[in-house]
Amino acid sequence: MTRVNGLMNRVFELMLRPLGPLPILYSLAIVSLVTAILILIVMRATSNQQALAATKRQMYADLLEMRLFKDDLPAMWRAQLSMFRHNAGYLRLSLASALWTLVPVVLAIAQLQCYFGYSGVGVREPVLVTATLKSRGEFQNTAIALDLPPGTRLDTPAIWFPALQQVVWRVVAESTGEYVLGVRAGVMSYGKTLHVSNGLARRSPVRPGAQLIDEVLHPSEAPLPDSAPFASIGVAYPDRRIDVFGAQVPWINVYIVLSIGFALALKRFSPP
Repeated sequence: MTRVNGLMNRVFELMLRPLGPLPILYSLAIVSLVTAILILIVMRATSNQQALAATKRQMYADLLEMRLFKDDLPAMWRAQLSMFRHNAGYLRLSLASALWTLVPVVLAIAQLQCYFGYSGVGVREPVLVTATLKSRGEFQNTAIALDLPPGTRLDTPAIWFPALQQVVWRVVAESTGEYVLGVRAGVMSYGKTLHVSNGLARRSPVRPGAQLIDEVLHPSEAPLPDSAPFASIGVAYPDRRIDVFGAQVPWINVYIVLSIGFALALKRFSPP
């Protein structure tokens, strides 16, 4: 999974870099349009279009029969059963293309979450860095510290929460850029990225352990090795809300609505 994430990280970096200067809503609209185009291409390539069209015609015929013979109860029942059968057939024919798009869409949404899901950390704006240990015994057995790169500083000393198995630091950056913090346990150090800017950029809130679901949800950084005493290392980026007609909406809601809207519009005007 690490290699897949690395490849997708490079692809999305190249794709989204030109959108950096645009407002977030415009960038998200362009991404939604591209998503709709790709999904329609995949669905057209992986589904039996002739069978789908024939099944759709049968469904229209069933509907017309129900309207024409609404006073004939046996005919109505036959038409409804036929409509149900053709609906099931349509769903079966659409299932293959849906499965083809499922995994790529999940991976793409995890990537887009890194760009659109979190607001930026500004210059001289404190942000919390949290290291979560695997076991409570690590508090007594391991010396834990945070190594800072040039351009960053600690705003407060480390705060320990033994009940949560966490160590928290508050970090401040003096300029925009990408920093790599080092969370040190004994003689070993584990890096964690910190991105400081307000524009569209990749932000990784968590460097997780080597569990598949965590790698899927947090693809931006390689997972922590099994030998690390930490279960995860996180940076508390604020959640982003997108202004839509005065309402603050999560990005994923806007993305889904725009993608469906573009897909329906493109499908309506595309040739059969």
